[in-house]
Amino acid sequence: MAYLLDTNIFLQSKNLEYRFSFCNDFWQLLIDLHNAGIIFSISSVRNEIFRGNDYLVEWVKTQLPSSFFLNEHDQETLNRYGDLINWVNNSGLYNPNIIKVFANHEHADTWLIAYAAAHQMSIITHETIKRPNRNTKVQIPEAAQVLNVPCVSLYDFLEQNACGTFQMKP
Repeated sequence: MAYLLDTNIFLQSKNLEYRFSFCNDFWQLLIDLHNAGIIFSISSVRNEIFRGNDYLVEWVKTQLPSSFFLNEHDQETLNRYGDLINWVNNSGLYNPNIIKVFANHEHADTWLIAYAAAHQMSIITHETIKRPNRNTKVQIPEAAQVLNVPCVSLYDFLEQNACGTFQMKP
């Protein structure tokens, strides 16, 4: 199974648990897992990262292989994207402003789910639907269920795929 990383994995990791100043092994693990064909992301996530102006942007530009960020504008992904837009518009769950954000073509979440559905991948995200707050945004795991896309937390993914020293499990 291959996985796609949500933008929040990069941002929360660099700001909190896995700061570059003391946890370089985590970032090397991401490269190693990608080189093994396990993790990727999409160009819309890269674009969201590039809205920042910090070391993460530099690291993505200089350390991640160019193959890490996949182009999400293939026909099957576009079809799944349309399915998600139809769902959110007809769900009756969200107010128009939240729908507008979810449907914005520059917003990575919808593309991430659509790409995962089109290419039989899972998503690694910090988002959860245990307590959905439909007044703030469409949560990735909730929308992913519509297209039968599995979502996993970063910590569950790491437990399955890495040792405590941030080395890949054999």
